Amino acid sequence: MASGRLLNSTLLRSAKLLALFVISGIVILGCGTTKSSQRDSDSGPAPSDDSEQMDQNEISDDFLVAMNDNRSSLRDAYAGFSNSIPAVFRQESEARDIGDPNEGYRIQIFSTRNVDDADEMANNFQTWARQHLTEYIPKVYVLFRQPYYKVHVGNFQFHDQAMKLNKILKSDFPDAWVVHDEVEPDLVPADSLNFQENESHL
Repeated sequence: MASGRLLNSTLLRSAKLLALFVISGIVILGCGTTKSSQRDSDSGPAPSDDSEQMDQNEISDDFLVAMNDNRSSLRDAYAGFSNSIPAVFRQESEARDIGDPNEGYRIQIFSTRNVDDADEMANNFQTWARQHLTEYIPKVYVLFRQPYYKVHVGNFQFHDQAMKLNKILKSDFPDAWVVHDEVEPDLVPADSLNFQENESHL
């Protein structure tokens, strides 16, 4: 009885293995058939008449010859065009190069070792400027540069611009002279500004 069960279980195992082998074979054959049919469809339909089929090399050569004979390039499309630069763009700019916008000139009107004297001069200048100058009232700065307190006025990008105001200041501030200094670019007057004294104080 025990040997019968063992025989049945061995037969059952063999049947399962056989079934698995048969199914695997069918799957493998099916995949191969799919691949071959796909290759056939990629290559296109078979020609119906061999006499009508041209050699692939002849088609390629004929096609290349035709392409080379009729090929155009981008330069052909614009061969008749001439580019010219408008005169306004060929003119050299008359604007001056300011370089570093934080570097420029101020006018020094006073130098002292006493901070109170420097502050007093700064206040006197502000009063004078409001009464005597039109269009541009320069900002006043009290700076300490060892060992002196210096009173500087204005912000200028160019030396010649500072000199125009300096000529006006000289009559009331004889020690005024143009010095190189850091400036505030937002407070620089326009290059075209003409510094003028108020006519009522001339």
